[in-house]
Amino acid sequence: MKYAAAVVALALAAMPVCGGGQQERFDREYADLRMVEVNSDSFNVEVRGTPGNTVRVTVDGIPDGVTVADRVRRQAVTIHVQGRPSWFDRNSATPVIRIEVPTGIDLDIESASGAIVTRGVQGHLAFRSASGGVTLSDVGGDLQVRTASGAVRVEQAVGSMMLQSASGGVDMARCQGIVAVQTASGHIRARELRLTADARFESSSGGIDVDLVNDLSDLTYRLTSSSGRIRFGDIEAGNHLTGGSGRFLIEARTASGAQTFR
Repeated sequence: MKYAAAVVALALAAMPVCGGGQQERFDREYADLRMVEVNSDSFNVEVRGTPGNTVRVTVDGIPDGVTVADRVRRQAVTIHVQGRPSWFDRNSATPVIRIEVPTGIDLDIESASGAIVTRGVQGHLAFRSASGGVTLSDVGGDLQVRTASGAVRVEQAVGSMMLQSASGGVDMARCQGIVAVQTASGHIRARELRLTADARFESSSGGIDVDLVNDLSDLTYRLTSSSGRIRFGDIEAGNHLTGGSGRFLIEARTASGAQTFR
């Protein structure tokens, strides 16, 4: 019994002690900012537009071994997530960086594996993710999204949209503006899309399926595919389809994916 008790005591003494200097919560408010930047390794990021001129950033449940810090300069705040979770926290829920911002503010958010969700914001909006998905709703302005394997979903966006994904698909719904979408192996789907300028769609092995609000007679199209079928309205062809005399040009290219514009 004495030997067993001694073994337990040694094991407990070898375990790291939680608490103390460990940062468990981050909560800051900032006034009169023009830009919010986030650099996160694995945390999810959620951004919501709110009235007023105050930016609030909160993070709960910060794992042991990870710190969240900020830097304010020239009316911009940068949120940094540094470190890696300890062995004891690796199976816990993924922390979320929650950000409330004025509706008209610029965003520059980068995450390695965490998801990015944003709604109700207008400005210059840039999002980059390696394996996490990006979901945007009710946004406007100059929109740029790049992911490696994460899916991209955009709903009710107005403005200039440049959406790129390597192996993830891109889905759009009720969007309006200048559109450029590119994927490697992911599909491209758009519902109730209204073009206000020339548009470009490109996919290597994924298909393209676009439902347009525009009158098709108001469009010019230049569509090419290596092996997929092409359809523009009631016109169907094999590898190449060009026509129309409208004011906006649609260019689309696929390698093995089919194309449908209607």
